[in-house]
Amino acid sequence: MKEGWARQQQARFLKASTIEPRLRLINRFEVFTGLYPWQWTPADGEAFITHLRSGANPIRMSRRGRTR
Repeated sequence: MKEGWARQQQARFLKASTIEPRLRLINRFEVFTGLYPWQWTPADGEAFITHLRSGANPIRMSRRGRTR
């Protein structure tokens, strides 16, 4: 399923530098849930984001694109 998704992105002429980080994130999400992609729920996504925003090195909102 993930390989097909990657091929679909390549067919849209996306660069490897765009596709590879997306696949890494999906792999991290799969490890976090312990489920196959077709088993994921919105609650799993919310739990994953909460997990990423907590701990010693939490993710933060990007300031890119914001105006002053």
